[in-house]
Amino acid sequence: YILPGFEAVTLGGCRQYDSFNLNVCKYDTMAIKERCYGMLPSLKRAEVVREAVGLRPHRAVVRVESEILRLANGRAQKVVHNYGHGGYGVTTSPGTAKYAVKISRDLLAGNSKL
Repeated sequence: YILPGFEAVTLGGCRQYDSFNLNVCKYDTMAIKERCYGMLPSLKRAEVVREAVGLRPHRAVVRVESEILRLANGRAQKVVHNYGHGGYGVTTSPGTAKYAVKISRDLLAGNSKL
């Protein structure tokens, strides 16, 4: 994928099941560049500012819900979960974030269905 930003462009796209390695792999980097350069050849002239690995945990179903946790001191802690988007987070997270905000507001206003 190629994600244009205000001051930079992000290139990426590889999937490695059950890998939690945060070290940049030169072979993954070369493969990503090759695919992205194929889509947009002018990127070959761009300066590489930074290389990083981003883990995108996924689940069968994205978790967007509230929960009340009991702390060791007996107090209740309200929590809103919003995770598990996997590689689709860049497209789906704005919608789930909006829903998580609604859940949070309902919790704070006392309108929760917990």
